[in-house]
Amino acid sequence: MSEPTTTNPFAIVSLVLGVLSCLTACFCCYGLPFNLLGAIFGIVAVVQINSDSTQGGSGLAYGGIGLSAFSVVLAVGMLVFGIGLMAMNENM
Repeated sequence: MSEPTTTNPFAIVSLVLGVLSCLTACFCCYGLPFNLLGAIFGIVAVVQINSDSTQGGSGLAYGGIGLSAFSVVLAVGMLVFGIGLMAMNENM
């Protein structure tokens, strides 16, 4: 088996979008376009890397998928927390 010679560009994009999704999770859109696209690009990169032995970057792709998933969990948690705060303020 030969060593990977190139890094899959989708893996790099997935990691960058995953980082952006974590950074923008606190804003109004909860990082929504970045985490969805990061996960999609990461999955595409993993499929391409597994089918072509000359490509590397699976760690980058898995990192992008993981960060994107973490961003979704963070956004849902903040949304639930915000709804809870609004309900508490309404009852006062």
